[in-house]
Amino acid sequence: MHKLHYVIYNEPDKYGTGVEKKIINQINEFIDLGYEVEVSVLEYKNKVKKMLSIIMGNDGCNYNSIRTDGEIYYFRYPLANRAMINFMKKVNKLGGKILVEIPTYPYEDESHSNKGLRKLRTFINMFKDQHYRVNLKRYVDRIITYSRDEKIFDIKTIKISNASDLYNISARKNVNHTEINLVAVANMNYWHGYDRLIEGLYIYYKKNVRKEIVQLYLIGGGRSIEFYKKLVDKYNLNKYVFFTGILTGKELDGIYNVSDIGIDALARHRSKVYYNSSLKGKEYMAKGLPIISGVETELDYDDNFNYYMKVPADETPINVNDVIDFYYKIYNCGIDHAIAQIRNYAEKNFDFKICFNPVIQYLKTEMNKCT
Repeated sequence: MHKLHYVIYNEPDKYGTGVEKKIINQINEFIDLGYEVEVSVLEYKNKVKKMLSIIMGNDGCNYNSIRTDGEIYYFRYPLANRAMINFMKKVNKLGGKILVEIPTYPYEDESHSNKGLRKLRTFINMFKDQHYRVNLKRYVDRIITYSRDEKIFDIKTIKISNASDLYNISARKNVNHTEINLVAVANMNYWHGYDRLIEGLYIYYKKNVRKEIVQLYLIGGGRSIEFYKKLVDKYNLNKYVFFTGILTGKELDGIYNVSDIGIDALARHRSKVYYNSSLKGKEYMAKGLPIISGVETELDYDDNFNYYMKVPADETPINVNDVIDFYYKIYNCGIDHAIAQIRNYAEKNFDFKICFNPVIQYLKTEMNKCT
């Protein structure tokens, strides 16, 4: 039995529901395939030790907590620092294989909206990352990426897609309603760009040309939520835009059941990301929801999938008339038909085992070389 260390910065439940499920799915997949898996959490639980680690330039990461008895080390990338490189160097000398998953690439502008001390700390961490990551190519065997890059940091990549947790996500029910309901579920950040849609709704209702009532449900919290609320107040859209806070389980399903279109990120260009295998987009598909996106995804490369609308990657307001036209186009054969078609597509293309298979096949090949 091969020993695999799964290395993450925080406990899985600190990442948010979608990412937590993804981490657990990956760990379970390794276990199901016969690996002996040990999960190593880097963050110091002792606050004093964590602060000392930050002062020493190691970002609160305790690499001494990871044992060096593994054949494989799977890192969820926490940014490079001296302690990481020293640990990888040690593993490399012992013959261990190192895989590093980078959830978003490029990632330098992910934290652009940080302010005050958080912004200063982000700047320092990113400076260290840029200094130390040039050494990764000496020790890392492959980088797992959701981008389309063949190499990152001069290291070969394994390109995969984010996946749906199809066994635990049921398709939405067709609950009768007369409005066109849009839903966005996220930990709202500046690159989600839902301000573009709010601006578009303002223009739509101001012109008052069409009879359709278009509503937006914003589900979740995050740094941008107050900005969105102020914008909705400014444009007097409170009867069309609803803030529910964080919802899960039956409450979330209740919103999905009256939703018509899932809204993915609309402003990834703000963080200089121009291709993104969206995790939330896969959840929308598992629910049987069509998708509107402002960033290129896998769906841009399948002309036969008609339940996807791409909007420009810029700062223009979303044209709500185009959204209405998209709605009528995708539901011309009925809502139940659309739900079934989208769910079936997700099962064939974005099931977790299918999407994670390139990683598994790589490890099987490498482990066979050792026997």
